[in-house]
Amino acid sequence: MKDKFCSPLYLNKNKTIYGGAARNKRIARAGGLEQILNKVISSTFEEMNIDSDDLKYENNVIPIIRKQA
Repeated sequence: MKDKFCSPLYLNKNKTIYGGAARNKRIARAGGLEQILNKVISSTFEEMNIDSDDLKYENNVIPIIRKQA
């Protein structure tokens, strides 16, 4: 896999990790996948001007209800 999360991560002068180990370390530093997803979802809703109170949770599916202009 080739993405920024797998690029070399320099921990100190003598230690560098690569690949899956680097990805796991970056995810852990960010608070885990759930925290990363929460940040992405929150910023997406902000950009779309959607209030989280307008969301209805049903069977782990969150429908997007567009506000009337």
